This record gives sequence, structure tokens and C-alpha cells, in this order.
Amino acid sequence: MNLISKPIFLITAFLSLAAGRPSDKTISPDTGLKVIFLGDQIIPGKLTKFGCITKSSDSLPEINASYFLGYNSDYLYIYIEADGDSIVTRDRGYQNGDGFHLTIGKANNDGSETDEFFVLGFSAKEGWCRKMSWYYNSDLKMGSLGEDVKFKSFRREGKICFETLIPWEIIKPYHPWIGGKIGFNLCFVKAMNDHDKLYSFIVKDDRMQSEQSKRKYINLCFEAPDQVGKSYSIPQRNNYRRGDEMKIEIAGYAGKARKTPFTIRIEDKGEKVVATKHFSLKVKSGQYNTLLSFGKIELNPGSYYVKIYESKKEIGEHIITIIEEFNFNYLRKDISMTGSSVSKGTFATILFKIDETEREFEKLKSYESCEKINNSILEIKQNISLLQSGIDPFSKKTGSYRRAYISKKNSTTMPYYIYVPLDYDKNRSYPLLVYLHGSGQDDHALERADFIKDGYIVVAPNGRGVSNCFYTKESQEDISDAIDDVEREFNIDKKRVVLSGFSMGGYGVFRTFIENPDRYSAIAIISGHPDLARKMVDKNGINFLDEKYKQLFNNISVFIYHSKDDINCPYILMRQFAENIKTSNPNVRFVEDENMGHGKMSDEAKKEYFNWLKK
Repeated sequence: MNLISKPIFLITAFLSLAAGRPSDKTISPDTGLKVIFLGDQIIPGKLTKFGCITKSSDSLPEINASYFLGYNSDYLYIYIEADGDSIVTRDRGYQNGDGFHLTIGKANNDGSETDEFFVLGFSAKEGWCRKMSWYYNSDLKMGSLGEDVKFKSFRREGKICFETLIPWEIIKPYHPWIGGKIGFNLCFVKAMNDHDKLYSFIVKDDRMQSEQSKRKYINLCFEAPDQVGKSYSIPQRNNYRRGDEMKIEIAGYAGKARKTPFTIRIEDKGEKVVATKHFSLKVKSGQYNTLLSFGKIELNPGSYYVKIYESKKEIGEHIITIIEEFNFNYLRKDISMTGSSVSKGTFATILFKIDETEREFEKLKSYESCEKINNSILEIKQNISLLQSGIDPFSKKTGSYRRAYISKKNSTTMPYYIYVPLDYDKNRSYPLLVYLHGSGQDDHALERADFIKDGYIVVAPNGRGVSNCFYTKESQEDISDAIDDVEREFNIDKKRVVLSGFSMGGYGVFRTFIENPDRYSAIAIISGHPDLARKMVDKNGINFLDEKYKQLFNNISVFIYHSKDDINCPYILMRQFAENIKTSNPNVRFVEDENMGHGKMSDEAKKEYFNWLKK
């Protein structure tokens, strides 16, 4: 079976080979993990047992779990099998079982933990999280991996089995033939009992599922190819200033030394060819690497497609960005000279955008295109130009967008997301819905949240941290300051301020409400947790299941939503909280679902929530 020409069929056909005759390839902790090259003749590999097993409960039995890794010029191949009579299909199986997640990224020369990586997740259960991107360079980046990534789970001969083909194109800039060393880790998650799970690691990494954390890994040691495959190309950079030199690295395998024509073609977003350069290079027999210099890039700012051809066959398509000209200090000076007529909110919002864009530019990696940064610079320039013409660019802005305020404590600009109804009328007062984001997220979560209600102005505070449970003093100050700013800038009915939150933000609702109970007319907790701070922030944190906190919620309307199969934030805890406060508060509405997992809500439950908000 040819992996290159028939990758879809391999997903099934390779199964019997993966567990075939033993190979002499072994793992050495000193040198790294051997990865078998898969060419036209697939090499059966010996399965390797995971190096470390951890359990959510000490009473759980151990199971045998093993894996095999292979690759070629197009794909990384992963096969896992474990003891099991059936495959369990839990919500977020990559985290809760049955499923797995993996780290692949830059291996540092000193072996230290890396902050440049992808974490990908694969679940037995069908749905949005069956194959997904989880983290990118320490940030939570949930999203589908698409149809180019092949994944299958099945039972065979008393084993549960999982396999995936991941195109190297999906995880740029990592490739076995180009760039530096690659680090790798793999964690298979087996569901046990009702809510328990067993983790099998190549290298134990307690932070593998955590945001804003570096990752552990073992080096991947790739076998040299012994037959012709598709050549691979990658730019040494994907972002440039005008006048920078562009170089393209080419890697491949040649059956014999030969002279080969290569072409670099640059197209604009409309696919119009704007520059072309041809090369004729002599490549050596066997595996080769070569560098093509296009010369200086003299293109206008914007994003372009760079297409690489070998003998008229395309071997790569990449996006590069020519960076918009800017000077952040000059932009700050321009905004400061617009005069006192600018509202504090508008001034802070534009100033924050300058600060944020500068931070994004400073952490930009060589392999990242930066169309988002270009767009931000253009937006800043346009807003400053409007202000200089006497026009406030946010005075009539509706929908979802990011605003900012200047902190009274340290004069820094702090962001929050806001939703302004499309028919907003400044002469009419509006109720305010405060939305606290979940763990790993920030105020951008409002862009994707479907727990908000039109007719409200909605504010999502940043919280000064992605996973602090809104427990810290700084996070509480941020929530209060963000609400204050919204009430200054918009016509808010201060008697109708509803506090809501999802997941970690559900705990944040409890914490925020007791800080200032007179500010809120009602609270809503979506898939929340009453004791999360002790697990994530402070072992002595508040547990809202404690009897002494029950009376704090006596005089407030409460809406609670939870799905019974939620493992991330257990249903039973929020059910218990609801029952506790119901004894002295009749205004508690508890809505539950059966199979929505963590982060989803049925249409019926949403309807009940929105009806509750109307009241």
C-alpha cells in the first residue's frame, strides 16, 4: 500500500501491519524516539509501551497501552492500541477518554521545556472535538483540524485502536527534513468507571492540558528516507519588511544526482502573479536540502501566496506577509495630540490597540504570517485619522468589539469585550449582562458565546488572567472597572445588571457576587463549579458548598444550567449547590440536559435561559 498516493485507504489498511512482525528499532531515552520512515513498501513497526501511567483514582487497575509512530514526506502517522472490550465515547474524549492528545513542537538544544508547540486532540466520540487543535504556543486555540487530517477509532482482537494521519502542512513549521529538532509527547486517555480516567504518557507532563504552560517532550529521531517521495518546501520567514531577502528551503530525496528546475512564484490574494523567479539546481543522490534565494522583496504591504514548483509540480504553498510601515511611538504621539474632545473610553480603546499590537509584533515568530497585525495597524491609523477630523470612530459602533479603559491603579490600558445591540439608541436605557469567560480564555470569549441575549448590552471583562477563577483581587478590580467604564460610555439601567459566567466563569460569578452583591439584580451560572478556586488558584480558596455561604444567595434570582454528562465541571456539585440555596431562596431555576457535555446547551435550555433573562 502506498501511503503517498492512497492516504485515505491507509487509515484502514495499515492496521494489521502496525502490530506486525517486530522491528529492531527501539526507543532510547538518551537519543530520543525513533520514527519509522514509511515509503512505498510500508515497514511494520514494533509497538512500544507508554513510559508512564497516572490515574484519577489510585484504585483504578492498570491497562496495557502501546503506540507506533511512522512518517513520510507528507504525513505523520500515529497508531495506539490498548486493552478494552469497548470504546467509551465521552464528551471531550481527548481529555476525558477514550481518546488521546499529543504535543509536537520545537525541541530546545538543552532539552528544556518548550514554549513553541501544537497540542492536538482526538476523541472517539463524533462531534466538534473528534479531531481538533487544542493549544498553539501556550495559548488555547480550539478549532477543527479539518478533513485533511484522517482519524479512525475501532475494536480489533480484544483491543481498542486509534490511528491518525496528520499532514505536516497542518503543523508548520515542523517537518522531519527541514528546520531544527522536533519534540514530541503523546498521552492516551482511557475512560474508567463513570468519571475516572487513566493517562498513559510517553513523558509524564502534568501541564500538557494547561494553558500558558511550557511542554515536556522527547526528541524525535527520524530515519533517513531510502526512496523517492514528494519534496517539501518552507520559507525561512513568513513575515517581511519591504527590502528583506526571502529564502526558501527545499528538502527531498533523489534516486540519483540530477539537475532539477525549481520556480518560486508569488501571487496576491486575487491569485494574480506579481513576481516569479526560476532556478536550475544540481541535487545530490539520496536525501538533500538546498536553499533558494528569491532576493529582496519589493512588494506593497499585504499578504501573498508563495508557490514553489519542482519541474512544474507544486511542492508547497505558503502565506507570507509584507508588514505595514509603522512606528508605535509615533502612533501614541498622534493619539495624544487629538485633544481633550476625545472621550476617555475612545482614547483608552485606541491606546490599548496600539499597546496590544506592539506586544503581538514583539512576540511574532519567524514562521508566522501577520495579516492580523497589518489589519490592526491599518485600523489604528484609520481611527486616528477620524479623530483628527473630529469624528469619534466608536460613537455609532454596534455589534461585538473590543474596548478598553485606563486603570486608575497603574495607568495601564485594560481591555474588555462588549456587545452593543444593532438598534442601540443612546436616549434609551439598556439592561447590562456581565459575562465571565471560562478557563484558558479571555474577554475574546464573547465573540463565540451563545449564552448572551440580544436587547442587552453585554460586557465580558478580561479578568487580568486566563485561569485565575476571577478569585484574585486584581481580577475583581478589573470586573468592577470594566462595568464602570461601560456605565460611563453607554446608557445602562443600573437596576438591571445581570452577572453570568461559563465554566470557570461560573465560579467567578459566585466570587464576584459576594464582593458586591448590591450591584447585581440576578446571577446565571452556565456549566459552573462551586469549588474551583481551591483546585486552580488557592488551596484555601472559598468552597461555595460550605454551609456558611448559603445565606449570601438568599435574596437574588439565580439561574443554573448544567448537563448531566459534564465531566470537566461535575454536574453533581452544581446540583448540590442549587439544592442548598433552594432551602432559603425560592427564586432558583435549575435547568439540566442529558448529553450536552461541557460547553454546549440544548435549544430548549437556551429558550428557558432567555425567558429567564426577560424577567
